[in-house]
Amino acid sequence: MIDTDYPNAAAAFELFIRAPWHWPLGENPGFGGVNLFFSDGAPWFAFIAKGIYQLTGIALSLHWLVVINMVLWPVMAWRLVGTLHPTPAGRWLAVLLLTFNLIVMVRLIGAQHIALGSYWVVLWAMCTVPLVRQSVSWWRRWEFLLALGVAVWSHAYLGAMAALIILVGLVMTRRWWAMAWVIILPLLLLYAVGALQAESTPMGGAKAYGVDLAAFTKSLGWGVAGNLYDT
Repeated sequence: MIDTDYPNAAAAFELFIRAPWHWPLGENPGFGGVNLFFSDGAPWFAFIAKGIYQLTGIALSLHWLVVINMVLWPVMAWRLVGTLHPTPAGRWLAVLLLTFNLIVMVRLIGAQHIALGSYWVVLWAMCTVPLVRQSVSWWRRWEFLLALGVAVWSHAYLGAMAALIILVGLVMTRRWWAMAWVIILPLLLLYAVGALQAESTPMGGAKAYGVDLAAFTKSLGWGVAGNLYDT
């Protein structure tokens, strides 16, 4: 075990998938009561792994998220570039440049913070709001809800980025009513996982990740308004 974020996330994940279901869905009593959302256990993947374990007895480890991230990153890059560049050569070049983006490597190599390495959800968000006026299926018109849901249940940072990207797309296409769901859905998902109800955590470091309005001004010592209060 190396001294990074990964041992914390992996331990929370392993204990969570083996425990019974609770409400809220992210409750993890075996991990000191620290909610899965705040221990970076990639909730969407943890829920799938928990269901597989209860049905088959097969325990997927958090390591599998590395494989998923490495596969879906270039897939989503290809999809995004396909909407922007007409020639295959240009598409391949852009996909290669995106695939070997350093930030992805930094998150994945050395077993660091693989939940936050799921940057493919950000590329996915860029593809989900058709900006050209054309007749598309209902699935394409509302695909952004699925992408946003996976992003929110991946990591808070990714959820915020995906939400902002989708909001910009909806503003550009003047889908005003759809914009409300970009706010409502994350709140519902955060409530279901238990992130909004958690008043504090037994672990000192994790408490600073509490979800409240003050997080917009200060979080772990940084913020747009400076150090207004102690976390």
